[in-house]
Amino acid sequence: MRGRLSATLPLVFLAGLVACKSDGDPLTAQTYCAEKAKRECTRVHALCAWPDEGASCEATRTAICASEAPVAGRVFNAGNAEACLAKVDATYAAPITATSWAALAEVCGRVYEGTAALGAACTANADCASPNVCDPAVKLCGPAKTLGPGALCNDPGSECPANEYCAPLETNPSVRQCRARPGMAMACSTSVPCAPALRCEGNVCVARLGTGQACLANADCTSGLCDPWSRVCVQQLAFAPGSRSCDAYRGTPLGDAAVGQ
Repeated sequence: MRGRLSATLPLVFLAGLVACKSDGDPLTAQTYCAEKAKRECTRVHALCAWPDEGASCEATRTAICASEAPVAGRVFNAGNAEACLAKVDATYAAPITATSWAALAEVCGRVYEGTAALGAACTANADCASPNVCDPAVKLCGPAKTLGPGALCNDPGSECPANEYCAPLETNPSVRQCRARPGMAMACSTSVPCAPALRCEGNVCVARLGTGQACLANADCTSGLCDPWSRVCVQQLAFAPGSRSCDAYRGTPLGDAAVGQ
């Protein structure tokens, strides 16, 4: 999850992002963050039972969005921004689960998109021009393709089944093939992920954490969702009066426990 808003974000830059988008106006980099914040805060206002109209929420969420502005090589994509706003509406209109939270991050992560073509170097999906993705094993752009068990996975973008990962053959490291992920108590690493029901801790596969247990990342939890503000495993993100999520959206300091998006 992304870190907290930097206090050093230039005020001039923020001022350019608080302009509201009027119906019918094309979405721009200057209006996107304000519109995204407005939609987020409109959705959670009633759930949080704020006594005001949520102005502090919009200011906070606009600033956080601005702090996530593009890295070098990525440019604003109006079509992707519209898709993000639609995803915000859909996500906040229902209980937020691990699946919907991850889908929101993926769609909105493409608002600022790179131009890296097929086979070009990358570090994240947003570096690649749509519809390509960044292959985590070789750090090259390629079209997403789900493979069958034990298939060769040399092409960038190839994705092995959930219980397998792409690894070089011991007899020929230039060739990669889907192989079974390690199970409980077996060795693991950033390049050798554990079976789906497990997590890698200290280079050993261990059980994921249950609801209510302290966590640092979504992958720590059986539910696949680590609350970004309270750092505990949850089944869904909750917005309720007095909750840490409501406080975070209004900009209330949360201390070191806050890791929220």
